[in-house]
Amino acid sequence: MLARCTKEEMAIGMPYHLFSQVVDGIKNTVNPLERNGDKKLILERMNEKGISKELSVVFDHNYIILKRYEKCRD
Repeated sequence: MLARCTKEEMAIGMPYHLFSQVVDGIKNTVNPLERNGDKKLILERMNEKGISKELSVVFDHNYIILKRYEKCRD
C-alpha cells in the first residue's frame, strides 16, 4: 500500500470548500454505524488529541442494535 495508512487513518483528496461538510458527515455517522469497541477507540484517540468535546458518542446505539430492537418489538 502506497499511503501506508493504519485502520485509524485515512487519506483523501477533495476540494477545500467541501471539507467541513465531509467532517460533519463523518461525525454524524459515528453513532448509527460504529460498534461500541470502535466508539471506545475513537474516544480514546480524541482524548489523546484533546478534541473529545467535538463529538457526542452514544454507546449501545447503532443501526444494527436498533434494527434488532425493532424486530423484537414487532
